[in-house]
Amino acid sequence: MRSTNQWSILAGGLLIFACTLPAHAYDAETHALIAYKAYQGSVFAQNGPGSVIQRLGLDRLDVPTPFNAYWQATGSAPGPVSYYDDTSASNFDPAMYPRQPNGYEQCQMQHLAPLPPITGTNWLKGDPMLGTDGLTVTFLPIENWLMRGDLREDDLSPLLYSTIASDRCGQPDGDPYGQIVRVFNHFYDPIHDVGLVGTKSVDWALGYVDSFATPPVVDTNRRNHFTYEDARENMWRALTGERGRSSPPYTAAARAADAQERLYRWATTFRSLGDVIHLLQDGASPQHVRDDPHSPVGTSKEQQAFEGFTNARVLNQTVGDTNAYVRGFFLRSAYQKAVPPIVLGSSPYPIPVFATPLRFYTTRLKGDGPSVLPDNRYGMMDYANRSFFTGGTLPGMSGNTFQRPATPVDGAHGYTQSQVPCVLSSALGNSWRHDLKCTHWMHAIPDSVTSGYGDTLPTVEGSIQFTQPPLAAFSAFTIANCPPAQCRYTVGLEELDNMANFAVPRAIGYSAGLINYFFRGQLTVTAPADGLYALVNHGTPHTVSQGYPYLVSNPAKIFGFEQVRLNVQNTTSTPTESGTGSPISKATGGTGAQLVAVARYHRNVCYTTTLTGEVSQDENNVVHPPAGCTVATMRSAYQEISVSTPIAVTPSMLDGTPVALTFDFSGDPIPINATDLFIQAVYRGPLGDEPDGIAVGLVDVSEPTYMLVFNGTDYVLKNNHWQLPTGSDPAAEALATIQICNSTSKVYGSSAPGLPVVHILRLAALRDFTAQIYSIGIVGSNGLVFRNIYGQWQGDQRQAVDERGTGFNPDLMFYGRGEILGDYGEYAFQNVGMLPNPIPSMWGLPTPPTAGSENIGALITPGTTTCPF
Repeated sequence: MRSTNQWSILAGGLLIFACTLPAHAYDAETHALIAYKAYQGSVFAQNGPGSVIQRLGLDRLDVPTPFNAYWQATGSAPGPVSYYDDTSASNFDPAMYPRQPNGYEQCQMQHLAPLPPITGTNWLKGDPMLGTDGLTVTFLPIENWLMRGDLREDDLSPLLYSTIASDRCGQPDGDPYGQIVRVFNHFYDPIHDVGLVGTKSVDWALGYVDSFATPPVVDTNRRNHFTYEDARENMWRALTGERGRSSPPYTAAARAADAQERLYRWATTFRSLGDVIHLLQDGASPQHVRDDPHSPVGTSKEQQAFEGFTNARVLNQTVGDTNAYVRGFFLRSAYQKAVPPIVLGSSPYPIPVFATPLRFYTTRLKGDGPSVLPDNRYGMMDYANRSFFTGGTLPGMSGNTFQRPATPVDGAHGYTQSQVPCVLSSALGNSWRHDLKCTHWMHAIPDSVTSGYGDTLPTVEGSIQFTQPPLAAFSAFTIANCPPAQCRYTVGLEELDNMANFAVPRAIGYSAGLINYFFRGQLTVTAPADGLYALVNHGTPHTVSQGYPYLVSNPAKIFGFEQVRLNVQNTTSTPTESGTGSPISKATGGTGAQLVAVARYHRNVCYTTTLTGEVSQDENNVVHPPAGCTVATMRSAYQEISVSTPIAVTPSMLDGTPVALTFDFSGDPIPINATDLFIQAVYRGPLGDEPDGIAVGLVDVSEPTYMLVFNGTDYVLKNNHWQLPTGSDPAAEALATIQICNSTSKVYGSSAPGLPVVHILRLAALRDFTAQIYSIGIVGSNGLVFRNIYGQWQGDQRQAVDERGTGFNPDLMFYGRGEILGDYGEYAFQNVGMLPNPIPSMWGLPTPPTAGSENIGALITPGTTTCPF
């Protein structure tokens, strides 16, 4: 075992040097495994309606390359992908330091992929990042962006990386703001409220000046640009960002750049969350929460053993791949023996739930001193801090200033002994004694969050020989001038094994919990009771330029939907907090709280003011492709958004029953030619105990669906035939009054001079997909009252399966008399005598001289005027 306690003897001489080189916590592959398993156990394991992926709109992106600029792909090569390294929330400039992913993570994944089975399955087998050979790494799905951040958080400066920590996967990312050693900021002792060097890891992870302040203050000068704060800011920009609109005109090139930036903001969100959960995983490494340095320079091999040994277990390596301290427990002939496989838990560790992100790390209260026992704390750091000894904080050491695990190590403090077979190396490390028994001190490790979880005790020669977790072993050797109380114990092989068995499943569970917490904010968005989200008069004069519709009255403004009605409700879950059992608040509203609606869409680039750019079908089921266009080319390449004016959210405004809101898009209209249309409600502001949270809801609305009235009085229906009026037949006349109702409310009324003969009146609506009742009342200019028409009006879909346009097959509009008429409506005509049954076809009648949509009336705000018929 251990020949001496060098750290205790030489602490004075090595402390400064060792503290400047604290070293990583878990090695890269261990972090990658924890991140991967956490993602699989999080809310992102679910897909389909109501899932987080669906309400964020991520389900429409490619699985293997969700955040690449897919419209710039060439052949089989995906489009470019990047992430951002921003200095602060005030400097989120995509022109500043876009970072292209390099091959480091791909290299790490390649090392992991071809491993022998771990607990019966290869844990990366089938991951979409891997090629068909199971080795080549090409893609960057969501989970690997998370893993990317988890891996990159251990980046050192190039100098240190090349001298003390080089590995097979090459150099770290260069830092655009000057090189830093990130691991300096990966320590935090929640008992003494101190880090080792640099920033406390909780502040480094969350982006706060003081994570324990109420409320915590964001560190606007933070050196870490991949914090919880950065993840949230990037998510907000991914959902709502339209930088190009700030410098009119909003050109197509600016819109494409914004579409690309929003994808890159999503990449940065998940990359930043990877960094954040890395710090939580470090909190499961006992040395990082007991401020026990373990650099390859200036610390003992015993201190350096835990993470390397754990990583060897992840990789299913042999004893020979571990460090000298671990090898000292084996005969040289046993160096090819496999180390114990990593334990992920007999079952997944139950995912904790807490009221703030800090509580996942520690539930220490501001002002707590070292005398406050950690027994009833619930954070990951609290558990690891109180549960294990480490090579530099063994019982009796001057550096062990912790009340837990309890000391002295004896029966009076709950310890029991177990003697197991062992091999001991000599003090010189060149000979072995075997067939010995080594004594381990065992002690229960209480879990204040999930009592009774089935932890796996370490094995000795393949069998479990412990009744409780082993925490320390008797040291086999002491040297002169070393006080027995300091040289008596060691962290043996079984203790190293035990630490990972207990810590890794919890690191996975806590990481999944923090991911869930970050995306917990949920809004439910539904249609108004009448099914009508938005309405526009299609006859409003407009033109089309390069696929964008513009108002004639304001050539710089998009023609489309400017008022959108949504029912919004905060349906964020309110579970009880782990450990405390207290309900977690979902309250929204207050100072600075805002709610915006975001429409996400593509455009029909073939759109014309007469709808000739639509796919249509006549009464004989003949499909007519759009004029001068094809279905394959009529959809714009990338997703655009329109963002409403923010609505201030007062306390409790969203937290009860659904609230009916009208969102103002007049500054950023939803184009009349939108396809693939979805609308999100996005809230930002206080969310429960978090002062700045985000909640999102999404609803799929119809694409513009047309209600029309066609003045067909130029022909009369007589003797079961259409013919021109003669003699006493009713003459053609304008339709002086047209009233259109949706459900029970009037939504449109025409005005003089009415709708001329063979002209069209169209309204365009964004609707839900249920069959709602419409009615139309018409009075002719000669006073003739046409019969009131009733029918069912529901939204039509013109959507692709995904953002690339796969399966784009728009619903067909009606075609007749040489015109694209629309989706639903009334053909007004006059007849002589009794109406025949059935009415003969009217579609063979001559094409009218105009196909424009008339602007002869006014919309009426839905719900304000009762339908008169």
